[in-house]
Amino acid sequence: MAGVRKSSWGLSICGAALIAPTYVLTAGHCVDDSINYVAVGTRYNIGGLDGERIRIKRKIMHPEYVELFDAPFFDFAILELETPSTIKPIRVSFDDSPVGTVGTVRGWGRIMNGVLGPPSLVLKQVDVKIWDNDKCNAAIQAASKGTYPHIRSSNVCAGGVQDQDVCQGDSGGPLTIAQNGEDVVVGVVSWGYECGHRDTPFVYARVSKAKDFIAPYLAR
Repeated sequence: MAGVRKSSWGLSICGAALIAPTYVLTAGHCVDDSINYVAVGTRYNIGGLDGERIRIKRKIMHPEYVELFDAPFFDFAILELETPSTIKPIRVSFDDSPVGTVGTVRGWGRIMNGVLGPPSLVLKQVDVKIWDNDKCNAAIQAASKGTYPHIRSSNVCAGGVQDQDVCQGDSGGPLTIAQNGEDVVVGVVSWGYECGHRDTPFVYARVSKAKDFIAPYLAR
């Protein structure tokens, strides 16, 4: 697990995943001129008690990244690091996970719904089930009364259990599943209707739809 930071010892404003010694996968909407560091392999949201803090050398956006009504699509970015991390990268899977597959998501995001909710100071994780996209779209449209964008094939949805979800600050973090005894990345935290809303899953960027973008940066 990795965190995207403005300063070396500052708060992680987004999550990320180390996919090669010098490359990190995160959400496109997390990337702006203010981010300068990635904290790799740390349990903590702030400071430098463990892990590594490495300066960002280059920010690479997915060429099809777009925001529609404040919701991002093809929500991927690669951050190139100035020096290699010594921590083992996580593997990425470009296979679609069947509906009902249990995944895990980790992050330091808000522990209460809403912009005033405090972020977690230590890394947390929750298990979430993957949804059918059509059912996900119907749930989000119902919850938002039709004010949110429709789900696309470049999205994958997971969650829908009351108070067991990602929230603001978890964006960019990896959605992982267990495959052959190890965690592999299948999604990136992107957007949703509130946090921990019953029967309304959160929306992730589907990694299988970004193979051409991500694959050149993977660990060999």
